Amino acid sequence: TELLKYSLEDELKRITNIIIEKCNPERIILFGSMANGTAKEWSDIDLVVIMDTDLRFADRTLYLMRLTHPRVGVDFLVYTPEEELFKKNRDLFYTEEVLKKGVILYDRSS
Repeated sequence: TELLKYSLEDELKRITNIIIEKCNPERIILFGSMANGTAKEWSDIDLVVIMDTDLRFADRTLYLMRLTHPRVGVDFLVYTPEEELFKKNRDLFYTEEVLKKGVILYDRSS
């Protein structure tokens, strides 16, 4: 399990670095089991990426999958800054799981 955790963390760093370099995101937030320390061997990486994009919502995940070529399971949720503002005020899951329990991996404004 330690080896797996190590490789999950390595893959998380690799993916995060690619997104920062190629997409100039506003923020990247890790949520789910990796964020709260309960990742198991079948766990995936759950990431919210806040970035400017003209892609349709359904195409954003595919874009990041093709860009990063993940070696483990990854769930990307990609929002524009305007969409995230809306979610903060209206989406309980987003507020509880992402904003309160999530880990900010990158913040352009910091």
